[in-house]
Amino acid sequence: AVLAAALVGVAAAIGDGDAAPASCPAPQLPLTLFNASAAAATGARCLDGTPAGYYFWPSSSGSDNWVVFQQGGGLCVEVFDCLARSNSSLGSSKFWAPCMDAGNNVVTPNATSNPFAAADYNLVYVPYCSGDTWAGNSTEKNKVLGDLYTSGHVVLRTVLDELKARHGLGARPGGRLLLSGGSAGGIGTFINADFVSDYLAPNVAVRAAPQAGWYMPEGARLYLEYALHVNVSVDHLFTEWVAGFEGIDVALDASCVAAMKAAGKSATLCWDASVHYRYISTPLFVAENQFDANQIFDLMLAPGKKEANGSYPYEVQQFIDYYGGRMLAAVKEHAVEVGTPKGNGLFVPSCVVHTKDLCASGGPIVQGQTFGEALWAWWAADVAAPGPVLLDSCVGSPVGSPCNTGCGNCGGG
Repeated sequence: AVLAAALVGVAAAIGDGDAAPASCPAPQLPLTLFNASAAAATGARCLDGTPAGYYFWPSSSGSDNWVVFQQGGGLCVEVFDCLARSNSSLGSSKFWAPCMDAGNNVVTPNATSNPFAAADYNLVYVPYCSGDTWAGNSTEKNKVLGDLYTSGHVVLRTVLDELKARHGLGARPGGRLLLSGGSAGGIGTFINADFVSDYLAPNVAVRAAPQAGWYMPEGARLYLEYALHVNVSVDHLFTEWVAGFEGIDVALDASCVAAMKAAGKSATLCWDASVHYRYISTPLFVAENQFDANQIFDLMLAPGKKEANGSYPYEVQQFIDYYGGRMLAAVKEHAVEVGTPKGNGLFVPSCVVHTKDLCASGGPIVQGQTFGEALWAWWAADVAAPGPVLLDSCVGSPVGSPCNTGCGNCGGG
């Protein structure tokens, strides 16, 4: 009875008194902020403790179909980094605009560029303010990280509860939901896909489309180690460091965690897409640039400055080619060999880009399709084996170098 009363109180807090959405000019999405009592009751807070929220464009026809997009924006795992982030839109809702232009994205209401908008779906954009790749599962202050809140998974769960209570998500059988996100939001899509599927069953069938979230390919080496011919990979070390999230309770996939423990390995490896992928039951359409610029330059620390002729120095280009080879091998081993027999899809353009080319319309063409076209075709069809595998077939010079000429042809996050 005590638990039931508590749940009723939480539901009431979610469904009552949130900040009223602004009146926004189309195609901008209005913001709904959770009220203070909802944030306190559910733990749906940003790093600085301000209430989280979401941007929402409802279907005009009362559709039972949804797209939920998790914003990206890096992460923080150290006190000073997280404190700095808490004074920005990536750590506090104080900086969020009342109206948001989703750009060329799968949640833009622009029906001419977004097939999900053309089909009159409910479109939800969840701003990222927890610095934890949507994995934080704590509702309390993090004493290790300066009394900040790392509650990304909690925020997502609360948004789903809000959509249920106020906007009819899952009210009737036969609904569908696409969970997506880019960069940190792409990581969060991998991490949360099965949770969302289970949470919304049986009335809502869930699929997921992580964008630029494949962190990281097996055998990856830092640029300096590569240049010095030191054959020491950092992918698992990086995962241990990131997924360890000083003092953070991380919501990792239960089946993956169980498998790692049974094998005598660290459960934190389940943050890594190359480990976690095979344990995900939710149908996936993975979009990942073969030469992910964030991983190559920001994480592996390759120098990003080009020469006067617009090309990278020889040593840097060699590393770019090497890293792209590792990424291609990873997605082939896991997403192709494991995923496509289950009907999962894959879109891998040969681009030195992070997310800006993965858009609802335009962008690089791989085997005759853009990302938006390929995603919609996979979404509109029944999940069937084998799933679509769109690996770039352009031939680089030298072979193995980035070669798609349409990498910058659309905006993005």
